Amino acid sequence: MVGANYSGLHAAVHPSIRTELEGLSAGVAISCQWATALYECAIPAEVEIPTVERCIARLWYGPFKDPLLLVSAYFHTGSLTSAVNRTLLDTIAAWLKAMGRPFLIGADWQDDPDVLIELGWLDEVAGQVFAPDDHTFSSNGHETKIDYWVVSRSIDFIVNKCYTNPISTIPGHDPVILEITAEAKSATVMKPKRIPRLPAEVPKGCALPPPTWEDFSADIAAVQGHVDIA
Repeated sequence: MVGANYSGLHAAVHPSIRTELEGLSAGVAISCQWATALYECAIPAEVEIPTVERCIARLWYGPFKDPLLLVSAYFHTGSLTSAVNRTLLDTIAAWLKAMGRPFLIGADWQDDPDVLIELGWLDEVAGQVFAPDDHTFSSNGHETKIDYWVVSRSIDFIVNKCYTNPISTIPGHDPVILEITAEAKSATVMKPKRIPRLPAEVPKGCALPPPTWEDFSADIAAVQGHVDIA
């Protein structure tokens, strides 16, 4: 968090995960340089919250008027077909559908994109895989593609490209960059509205009372003072 703040990033972090061997591994985080901050999500009460150590999500008012869901996930070591990872997939799917918002998910899926596609999970959440051409993880000479993005199909048109950054601070992993483009939100310009003039008409209502004799005599006197009467 300190490093993110120093770099001018909005960030939300779960710093560590207790693994099956009771060790601590890398956690999950979301950070962005956008002008707007990251906001907590209102989770529907009937939906099970994904394990916070394995999944973190925030609302992001980025390129659109309505917010997107930014999600970061770290699946259990092993295949996506394992029981623990299928449970996490099902939980995230139920949560995404309950939230009803377009999403961007960046994750260490622990498996190839083809496995995720074969599971049918993408159809369940209406998502599209965006993965780089190169491998994203290497260990002991073995290279795999386990880090990639899933984007809601309703907004997949904003994705420009997906690629790896060879400069990594995490041993074995190459950061996967998802480059998006979208039209800037139109600024709201406030213009003063001219108030129309009220019509110059006699207001409706009771007629005015007739003049009194005193007023009539005063008017006659005023006229006589200005006109010579022969």
